[in-house]
Amino acid sequence: MNFKEIIKLRHDLHSLAEISGREKQTAQKVKQFLEPLRPLHIVENIGGYGLAAIFDSGKSGSTYMFRAELDALPLEEEIDIDYASLNPKVSHKCGHDGHMAILLGLAGIINSRRDLWKGKVILIFQPAEETGTGADLVWSDVKFKLLKPDFVFALHNLPGYPVNSIIIKTGLFCSASQGLVVKLKGRTSHAGHPEQGNSPLPAMVNLITFLQGLKDRVIGYNRSALVTVIHLQLGERAFGTNPGEGQVMITLRAHQQQDLDLMKSAIAQKVRKLAEIYDLSCSLDWVEYFPPVHNDELCVDKVHQAAHQLKLNIITQEQPFAWTEDFSHFTRNIPGVLFGLGAGEDYPPLHHRNYDFPDSLIETGINLWWNIILNGELSSSTEIAR
Repeated sequence: MNFKEIIKLRHDLHSLAEISGREKQTAQKVKQFLEPLRPLHIVENIGGYGLAAIFDSGKSGSTYMFRAELDALPLEEEIDIDYASLNPKVSHKCGHDGHMAILLGLAGIINSRRDLWKGKVILIFQPAEETGTGADLVWSDVKFKLLKPDFVFALHNLPGYPVNSIIIKTGLFCSASQGLVVKLKGRTSHAGHPEQGNSPLPAMVNLITFLQGLKDRVIGYNRSALVTVIHLQLGERAFGTNPGEGQVMITLRAHQQQDLDLMKSAIAQKVRKLAEIYDLSCSLDWVEYFPPVHNDELCVDKVHQAAHQLKLNIITQEQPFAWTEDFSHFTRNIPGVLFGLGAGEDYPPLHHRNYDFPDSLIETGINLWWNIILNGELSSSTEIAR
C-alpha cells in the first residue's frame, strides 16, 4: 500500500469539495479510483450520488460494511494550502475527505490480499451527511436493500483527543437532534404608525424567553438536552416599515428520543398559543432529523480487539456526545458502531476555519478497518506491511 498515493488522493478529494446532495464530481472521483481494484459490483446513485463498492473474497463469511461521507460544508476555504477547495464557499471542514481516503486505501488492501479474508466487504460512500438526510435516503433506496450487510462500521476524526486514540462507548454514543423553523406572520405598516400593523416581535421575544428554560421545565434537571436558537429574522431592512413577519430557527438535542419528542411537543403548543394570543398566523417546519446513535456491544468489541492489536490508546467515553450523526439510520436497523479517531488535543475543532483533516490518521484508519475484517473470521491479524 502506497500511503503517499492515498494522501495525494485525499488532497484531490479536498479540492473537489461539494455540498450535501451535490457530490457528483466527488462520487465520480471515488468510482474512478475503485474500478481498477476489481470490486464485484459498484452500485451508483444510492440515495442521491451515493455509491457502494462490493468486494467478494469468494469464501463464505460475514458481510462487513464500512461507511464514509461524500459531502463538504458550505464554508469558505480560508487556510493557505496547495490543494484548497476549487468551489467558492465550500470546503471540507469536517474531515469527510479523510474518511473517504481511508476507505479507498482499505479497498486497495482487500483487493490485493483476498487470500487473507473471508466473506464480503461493502464500502459505502454516503451523500448528504451534514444535512442529516443522506443515510436515511440511502437506507430507503431499493438498491441498498440488495446489499444486506451483517455489520456496519464508521469512524469520525475528533479534534480534542490524542492523535490516533480511539474514543468509543457501548450503547448510546451521540444525541438525537432536529431543526425547527418557526414562521410568524402579522401585518406590516408604516414605521410611523405601528398601531396600524401587527408586528410578530412580542411573540418572538416571548418564544425565545420560553425556550431558555424549556429543557428544565419539560424533562427535568437530571437528563441531558439542549435548545439552541441559531437564527432570528424580523421584517426587512427598511427603516420606514413596521415588520409584519418573523422567523426563529432552533436546534433541539437530547440523548433520549422521548425527551426530544417532549420538547418538540411543548414548543409546538407554545407557538400555536402565542399565535392565538397575538393574532398571528404561524407555521412550524421540522428539518434535519438525526436519531440517536446506539453502538452494538459486539461491534464495539471488534473495534476494541483491533485497536489492542495495533496498540492504540482506547478512551472509553463516559457520557454520550451532544453532537449528532445520521449514521444512526443504519445502526437502528443493523448491528454497528460509530467511534472517534483522535485528531490531536490542540487541533482546530471540526467546522472551524483553520481545520484540515490530519493525514497522519489515514494509516491508522486503514489498519484498524483491515484488522476488523481479518478478525471477523480469524483469531489473529497483522498490521499492514509498509
